[in-house]
Amino acid sequence: MYFSGNDVEVWISNSSYSELLDAVSVQFSINHPTSPVYSPGDRQFQTQMIGTKLIHGSLSLNYKEGTNLLALVDKGFSELGIYYRKTAYDDTVIKGRRYRGVGEYTAETSYFLKGIEITARQHVVTPNAENIVNNYQFIARSFVGDLVEETLELDINDINTA
Repeated sequence: MYFSGNDVEVWISNSSYSELLDAVSVQFSINHPTSPVYSPGDRQFQTQMIGTKLIHGSLSLNYKEGTNLLALVDKGFSELGIYYRKTAYDDTVIKGRRYRGVGEYTAETSYFLKGIEITARQHVVTPNAENIVNNYQFIARSFVGDLVEETLELDINDINTA
C-alpha cells in the first residue's frame, strides 16, 4: 500500500499537549557519517570510525494569524510527530469466492523527531493566489520511526449476504 500526502498529519507536542500543524511539506534526513581507519602501509581500510548522528530537515506551514512555530518551540514543544494512516478496501477470497471491497486494510506508520530546535525561518509570499508559507529549518536530537501496524477486518454480514 502506498501513502500519499493526503494520508499524513504533522503534530508538534510537549509532555502534556499536542497541536496539529497545517503543514504543506516536511522533509528530514538522518546522516550517520563514518570515516575509514587505515593501518600503516594498507591500501584498504580495516575498520571504520563511527561519527555523530545528525538529523536535519525543513517544515513548510501555511501562514495563518496566531501560528508561530518558534514560539511553540520556546514554550517547550520539542517533538515533531509525522503520522501516516491509510485505509483501503481490498477484494477478499473466502472458500474460493471473491468478495469485492469486503476486506478493510489499514496501514499506519509514525515518525517522531525529538528535541527539535529551529535554526532558520523564511516567510514566502508570491503575487498570486497561492497560500503564504512559512518555511522552517530544524535540527533534532533523536529519531524514532518505522512503527508499522496493520490490521485486516472482515464484515461477516457482507460475506453472508453475497
